[in-house]
Amino acid sequence: MSNRSHSEPFVCVWRSRDPIQTEIVADALAQEGITVQYIGTRNANLIGVGAPIIEQRLEVPQGESQRAQQL
Repeated sequence: MSNRSHSEPFVCVWRSRDPIQTEIVADALAQEGITVQYIGTRNANLIGVGAPIIEQRLEVPQGESQRAQQL
């Protein structure tokens, strides 16, 4: 995990309607030491909604956004 302050605002670096692809990207960011927040649901089918309907989003601290987008 990053040593950056958590008071730093988070910004969106990834949007998708594919929860599996989003999970892969989130794991890759975390392995690089980037703090990542997963916004959305990984279990859309469990709440009665098809997965492609719900957008998944990944957010990182603003100071790490450029490095995250390069990955």
